[in-house]
Amino acid sequence: MEVLGTVVIGAGQAGLSAAWHLQRHGLVPEQDYLVFDANEGPGGAWRHRWPSLTFDAAHGLHDLPGLPLGVPDPAEPASAVVERYYGAYERRFGLPVRRPERVMAVEDAGAGL
Repeated sequence: MEVLGTVVIGAGQAGLSAAWHLQRHGLVPEQDYLVFDANEGPGGAWRHRWPSLTFDAAHGLHDLPGLPLGVPDPAEPASAVVERYYGAYERRFGLPVRRPERVMAVEDAGAGL
């Protein structure tokens, strides 16, 4: 069992944004916080979209903080665009995503942390 001050569950858009802000505010990856994600690789829930859902047919995706998405090929499957973008984001900012990890419980270790 690990004891950490901060845990982010899920490495989708919200989880990656949260990790970026934690790091920006001085928390040290692997020491002060970790990100756990149940998927085999980057992309969040987008990994589970059907290949026929192209990026121009998707509802859209907001840029993650610190790294604009740019203009992807509208004919490319949205799952591939997001997997590539989220993976690049994790690498660029050195975000500590552990995969595949299913979080079964989170407990308060006490106020002494």
